[in-house]
Amino acid sequence: DLQGGSTFVCATSGGGMSMTRRMAAELCIGFMMVDKMRLKGGGKGELKVMSSEPPESVQRVIIVDDIFDTCGSLAEVCRALRAFAPQAKLYGVASHGYFSANAPVLIKDLV
Repeated sequence: DLQGGSTFVCATSGGGMSMTRRMAAELCIGFMMVDKMRLKGGGKGELKVMSSEPPESVQRVIIVDDIFDTCGSLAEVCRALRAFAPQAKLYGVASHGYFSANAPVLIKDLV
């Protein structure tokens, strides 16, 4: 059941935002995004979860990306979402799955 206000689609970057917003509208569910923000010039980027709803209301998150290649970004986003809403079930969808390098190991570690 995707309805009820506790399911969200999550964009993994600003580039996938329009596709993910469209998906949220078509499914009548919430929208959130995880984006890399640099707090200091030249510093390491930190992932920030941006959601209009508080973490305790998030029960399911569908992470949307264009491709799962090494799955490094997927793993980072999952960790950020897990820290934000530890009770949420996470799902990942992409239009292309390539799964190169250590992608299978990363995915196994996330499950």
